[in-house]
Amino acid sequence: MRRLALLAGIVAPALLGTAQAEVVSGGNVHVSFRGWIAPRTLPRTEAAPIALHIAGTVEPVGGRRPAALESVTVEINRHGVVTTRGLPTCPWRRLRATTSEQALATCREALVGTGSFTSHVDIPEQAPFPAAGRMLAFNTLVHGHLSLVAHVFGRKPVPVSQVLPMSFRRTVHGAFGSTLEVKMPQVGPDWGYVTGFALTLERRNG
Repeated sequence: MRRLALLAGIVAPALLGTAQAEVVSGGNVHVSFRGWIAPRTLPRTEAAPIALHIAGTVEPVGGRRPAALESVTVEINRHGVVTTRGLPTCPWRRLRATTSEQALATCREALVGTGSFTSHVDIPEQAPFPAAGRMLAFNTLVHGHLSLVAHVFGRKPVPVSQVLPMSFRRTVHGAFGSTLEVKMPQVGPDWGYVTGFALTLERRNG
């Protein structure tokens, strides 16, 4: 199945507080994406903590199952600084095979984001039905370096837990200075696809 990567950006300092919309079409899929930060008003001469929100929907085109949404890539204005230094970390391996409640009980101090996902599931010889799950982002270490992971958990059609990598990297590109990539949950290669997602990253040291 063809994989689709979605690229969207938060661009001008004057627009940082408003939602930036992006629509991507490819093959038999149509993806609508929004990204915005809060608060809307920021100081001009000093750094201030913000929350980053990303959300999107996936719609099939032509009545066929859409290509799988593999990841979301967000380019952040070069005036933004992304760091988790000084925040508690939790080993990502402790999140394996856990529910959302168990993940929070184990790694709550390292929580840096919350969100959700929805998917469409086709079970052979059964009517298709939607499924939904919770998404949590945690601060962790990967090969000794600070990193982020997304823990996703859904209960239907069967309880499934996944730990997905997230990455921030410096990429000077015009007005952009950092890139966030979020892997999307894999519902199943033959019987489902993600239809929507939402994630808010927000954590203040102290």
